[in-house]
Amino acid sequence: MKKTHIILFALFALVSCQESIDKRLAREAEDYTRKNCPVTVGDNIVNDSMTYDSSNKTVCYHYTLSGILDTTFTEEQKKQVGQKMIEGLRNATNLNMYKENNISFSYIYHSLKDKNKIVFERTFTSKDYK
Repeated sequence: MKKTHIILFALFALVSCQESIDKRLAREAEDYTRKNCPVTVGDNIVNDSMTYDSSNKTVCYHYTLSGILDTTFTEEQKKQVGQKMIEGLRNATNLNMYKENNISFSYIYHSLKDKNKIVFERTFTSKDYK
């Protein structure tokens, strides 16, 4: 009987200490930003931060564009970039935990010349990547 109580207590302790998916994603986004950002991810592209919004279950990547990319995208360019982004998202095995929990992904690209200007923005929901 005493052994059963110890096992039940241990199981309860393990379950009660687990953080929710929202808390975990918020913590991971904050940790990623603190440890890695800003980071250059390509020519004229810098990842400034990663955030998580639990109200709409969205991970958001914030970028700054400079040089030749720091311009207005045409509708055709937006379409092409969006298609490449969704292909990458579908193939990203490192995001499986996010995708299994139907997390949305948002990408916001700001201008280096004018930080208030959004050059390109796109959000993908689970309907897009599944």
